[in-house]
Amino acid sequence: MSAVPSTTLPEDLLLLHTHPRTGALKPPRHTGLLLAGAMLTELLLRGALTVRGSRVALERQAGTAGPRSAGPSPADPLSGDPLLAELLRRLRDAGGGSRSAGLEHWVREAASPSTDVGWLKLLTARGLAARRPRRLLGVLDVGGDRLRADPGWSARLASRVAGAVRSGKGGPAAGPSDARDLHLAALIGASAFVDRLPAPFRDRGLVDPVMDLAFELPIADATRELLQAAGSGGRGDGIDLTDNDWGFLSDNS
Repeated sequence: MSAVPSTTLPEDLLLLHTHPRTGALKPPRHTGLLLAGAMLTELLLRGALTVRGSRVALERQAGTAGPRSAGPSPADPLSGDPLLAELLRRLRDAGGGSRSAGLEHWVREAASPSTDVGWLKLLTARGLAARRPRRLLGVLDVGGDRLRADPGWSARLASRVAGAVRSGKGGPAAGPSDARDLHLAALIGASAFVDRLPAPFRDRGLVDPVMDLAFELPIADATRELLQAAGSGGRGDGIDLTDNDWGFLSDNS
């Protein structure tokens, strides 16, 4: 069983959208769908589910989540990640592994209007993001808080993805971290069909490689299809958080 990563794919996708100067977090379009694809991919990488063609099969053994600070349990691939454990329970209750349900169905099933708030709270609990006062021109307090993270996240993620893409094109043999980052690249590519990629990805010439990966990896491809439908006014997920800038996140959210 692979170890719990320092950041999960949903966390990476949220941290990707930090302003390069201020670190303010801005949500991508159709956040619910994108995080749903990331959560399913995280379950895949933790061994909690498998993808066979366009179908999802849930593994029989997957424990409940405990505090992440307690460290991963060899018997529990979701140790320390309650949102992932809750999703797995929901998928089981909804009949996960049904032969009649394709990947797009399970991405929609995983999407939730409150998912982004849950992951943002985890980011703040882990010290990866924090509330900061809104200020005009960096000086005048205009009221309310905004969530901010290290402004270097986007560039670091672009560097990770660039290395994984090089490995996938005949570079050094891909290891577990490269495989994880290829899945991250594919999910970022899926988002690129409805949102502009951050500057570090454009500057490194990563737009075409990550968009290609979005077609190649099944969960990312299903997410891409749903994002495109949502972005073109199709059925989508009914969860469009485009106008939400993750400003004030109340304790009761």
